[in-house]
Amino acid sequence: MDWLKIHKGCRPKAGEQADCPQAIGVQIKGGAIMGEAPPYEAFCMGGSNSIRGWYDCDMAVSTAFSELTIEYRFPLISIFSGEVFMDAGTDFGTQKDVPGKPGLLLDKDGSGVSLGTGVIVTTPVGPIRVEVATKDFTSDYRFNLGVGWKF
Repeated sequence: MDWLKIHKGCRPKAGEQADCPQAIGVQIKGGAIMGEAPPYEAFCMGGSNSIRGWYDCDMAVSTAFSELTIEYRFPLISIFSGEVFMDAGTDFGTQKDVPGKPGLLLDKDGSGVSLGTGVIVTTPVGPIRVEVATKDFTSDYRFNLGVGWKF
């Protein structure tokens, strides 16, 4: 019995060529540290490969976390594609468990949502992403330049 089926790419009918220029991607990440660990081993939330509306490690420094990304990619012209995404994450209130409590001392949010859009340039060495994202639905924007896919 199959409980969960995940298919990569599109599924053309028999005898048809695959032509799937659009894609929806979903990524779920999480982690937890069991026992004592120094602050430099804590999870850093925020940044270009995390919650894109925050700068690197600007959302949280924690001993547990969860992140969700939903991204829609679509063709524009030639080597250019577009993307619209939503990133969300939480530290489950574990910033207080990091020795020295750096996240609390620096008044990091601990959780939040980021909405954004971007342009992807397909190059021979991989995609280059130019993105802009909001921080918790505010007018606080962050610009990002990335090489490769977020996931």
